[in-house]
Amino acid sequence: MRRVKPLSLLALGLVIALASDTQALAQQKPLPTREDLRNVELFKKFFASTAHRAQVRNELIAEEKTLSPDCAAVSMGDLADFHPYGPVRFTPDEKLESGIWLEVWTMNICGETKRRSILFSASDTRIKAMPFLPGRTNVDPVLGRDLLPRAAVSARLYVGEQTGTPCTATPLLFDTKLVSLPRDARLDTEQAPPDVAAYLRDNVSEIWREHWYFRTCDHVAEVKIMFMIKNDGGTTFTITKGDVTRGS
Repeated sequence: MRRVKPLSLLALGLVIALASDTQALAQQKPLPTREDLRNVELFKKFFASTAHRAQVRNELIAEEKTLSPDCAAVSMGDLADFHPYGPVRFTPDEKLESGIWLEVWTMNICGETKRRSILFSASDTRIKAMPFLPGRTNVDPVLGRDLLPRAAVSARLYVGEQTGTPCTATPLLFDTKLVSLPRDARLDTEQAPPDVAAYLRDNVSEIWREHWYFRTCDHVAEVKIMFMIKNDGGTTFTITKGDVTRGS
């Protein structure tokens, strides 16, 4: 999930109508049709509606009770990022029929500004919303779905190693940090062991790094993740141990 600058409502709609199919764009997709423009205008109204903003606010504030249980002073700030994953379409009677997108908002949490995300999907005029990874991450929903369980297991193992007692509690991901943006993998080969350097040169085009933070068994576990974008377009990752500290 590449970071984009905050978008205007018109840009949001245009991105959804025109930029969700990157392959088509690469092949010089034709100019938007009248239906495309109609979807843009209707999405602008939907996105700016009181009902949608209230749903976002309610979802994020409810989720924050789990992420920050000791903080009661929580309020929603501004839109920070917007990521489309499927074209938005409306029915003839102007109901949202389909679409997938991620909204990233700033939140004021007891005086500290943090980023919180919410993933929306629409199908057959039914709209679902669910919290996504907190913090600043470059991970898209599919990669996040695959990675989160494995990172959580790693966090539990790291706490067990640190304390000498197996940790069986379910880890809670409460923050992520984007340590480095995607960059040419060749920049990482100089410091890598020969076998790793050879793999990077032959198979990987870009690399980025993130740190994820889990609460479990009265500890906070830092999970360090290196993401590798392969030459064929797929993404793989490696997980290593970071700091493990005592804390709720």
